[in-house]
Amino acid sequence: MRSHTGEKPFSCEVCLKSFTLNQQLITHMKSHTGEKSFSCEVCLKSFPVNGSLIKHMRVHAEKKPFCDPCKKCFPQNGQLVNHTRILEDPRMLEDNANCMMSTYKKSFNLNSNIY
Repeated sequence: MRSHTGEKPFSCEVCLKSFTLNQQLITHMKSHTGEKSFSCEVCLKSFPVNGSLIKHMRVHAEKKPFCDPCKKCFPQNGQLVNHTRILEDPRMLEDNANCMMSTYKKSFNLNSNIY
């Protein structure tokens, strides 16, 4: 019910950020302590929460999101979706037939100006 009322009774003593659930506070506290209890069995990289490890494991998956025009693989499907949007937007590319790193730089610069 707290999510509907906006009540956040659990506060971080370090940065004063508030949370709806105590478990959210416990997870958040790991960002201050540096605790990383979840390790990748493939590359031994560690993460503070299991969700981050699960997301990371996609990097090691055999089948990765793939861009056919430029033959580039992406760790996450969302990155491929963003990449595809850039390729399809003629305002973002000087030459829409090529996939170049400048595409990402232009995208980053456009997004940076928003904030």
